[in-house]
Amino acid sequence: MNNFSFKIDNSRNRRAVSLWTPVLAICALIFSLLGTNAESVPRFSAEQGLECGECHFSPGGGAMRNEYGHFTMSVNELTLQSTKKKLLPSYRGPRLSEAITIGSDMRMRLTESGSYERFQADIYVSIEPFDRVYFNTTISGGAIDENYMLVTNLNRDYYVQMGRFYPQFGMKVEDFSSFVRQKSGFFHRLALNGITLGTKVLKRQVSISYFSQGDQGIFVGNVSRVGWFGSVGYLVGFSARFSEELDNNTHGAFPAAKSLYGGFSWKGHSLMLEANLIGESNDSLALYAGGTIKFIPGLYGRVDYNYFDPDRHLQTGYVSFTRVSIEFWPIPFMEINPGVSFYTAGPQDGQGEFELRTHFAY
Repeated sequence: MNNFSFKIDNSRNRRAVSLWTPVLAICALIFSLLGTNAESVPRFSAEQGLECGECHFSPGGGAMRNEYGHFTMSVNELTLQSTKKKLLPSYRGPRLSEAITIGSDMRMRLTESGSYERFQADIYVSIEPFDRVYFNTTISGGAIDENYMLVTNLNRDYYVQMGRFYPQFGMKVEDFSSFVRQKSGFFHRLALNGITLGTKVLKRQVSISYFSQGDQGIFVGNVSRVGWFGSVGYLVGFSARFSEELDNNTHGAFPAAKSLYGGFSWKGHSLMLEANLIGESNDSLALYAGGTIKFIPGLYGRVDYNYFDPDRHLQTGYVSFTRVSIEFWPIPFMEINPGVSFYTAGPQDGQGEFELRTHFAY
């Protein structure tokens, strides 16, 4: 396990807003007027042996990072060490005041056809009026997306999350095009109105959620565990979603779904897996496998495989593709991710596509 040093200069980060912080907030606000996505990087949970909520405000991970996640991963781990040494003395944390913390995510991609599109641009604001009582908001597309209250104890052994937020289901793979997200109905911009009760039982993080989408009730349960086998970190979990039947005798966009997920990490090299059964009778199967090799801090090689079979015949009718890419963080908060996708089954069988993705993650 990497030994990170997490030190925040409270006298600097909790002082009155400096000239630099409103400039950052204005830039992030401009980004937020453009779009959204809810992402996380689950391999870090296995790599560090920590629950996703240790680095994110939301206990289920994704979206806004807390101060620990902001510094430990974005500054200390995800950057070239040479540039980190040069920039660390001028680092500014995300806390604007005693009660206010901000953050932002912006993702763009350039395809070989020349199209340049944005698929995420969020600004995050967290207000903490009392210790461990948070009001968190995600602004996207000129409107409020997530907006919830979180009440927790010191170690998040117990928590209540209520408002509009992203359900805790599966790993929340960061690639928006993965079948375990698309085919399971957990798209980006899927914040729902609901409540989650969470606790720790026998070193397992357990949550039960109820959401309301129109006249339909949706129930989601999740249990996960992280830890270590010697020097190998691991993550394992299971999620299930059930919904009320609609008047047309279907379950609409939220059919039953089950997800078994997990992975292992050793010295920054990781393998993450997720398998989803979708439908009231487990009609469809979606699979994800992602392998990462850590060359040096800030430079990674990645292979991501995606598979979907709509009727579980396995031999016919399935779709699959593999993406091979380089993940490069030349400076803190900035990712450059060139890659090639190969379609190995389905309508695009034999085709390939190059794309360059960029990610600003503050």
